[in-house]
Amino acid sequence: MTSTERVKTLLVGRLPDRPPLYDVIRNDAVLEHFGGEKLSPKTASRTVVRAHSDALDATKSFYRLPEFNPGRVITEPNGCRTTLQRWTSWTEHAVYDSTEAYVKAKSEITADPWDWTDADQELIDKTICQWQELTEESGDIVRNFLFPGPPRLDEMFTEVGYESFSYHMIDCPDILHR
Repeated sequence: MTSTERVKTLLVGRLPDRPPLYDVIRNDAVLEHFGGEKLSPKTASRTVVRAHSDALDATKSFYRLPEFNPGRVITEPNGCRTTLQRWTSWTEHAVYDSTEAYVKAKSEITADPWDWTDADQELIDKTICQWQELTEESGDIVRNFLFPGPPRLDEMFTEVGYESFSYHMIDCPDILHR
């Protein structure tokens, strides 16, 4: 059974030949073993893709590549700093002066009605094209599709951190609902 057949078989409620393997590989030795070559800035892209494809049946929509300059800091568009490590990144939480400032900022990006724009169409077309290219490059591995659409709840609590998010849940639930 191929990876795709295995996943599809399971999704329709039948038993495949074995359970599909879903994971995200963030280990240099495992990536090099299944990817067939040493990780380097020049080989990382193909090695990571090949390792996931050869070792797994399914994975996330994107492949994270290792950071070859751990500790590097970049500034995000919102002004928060992100520190890149080998396989992780840590972004400072956004800090709002008050609940009112948070409500104002979130009201602007979640305004009703949300009309589909040409920019939205361009973004989804580009995202689908990139996903299709990576899917073709990835071989027989099932990858989910992630559309970078409007703000989602998971982005809200990671932006401000769990503590601030917990206060916002109580102080301005209408914004979180939107």
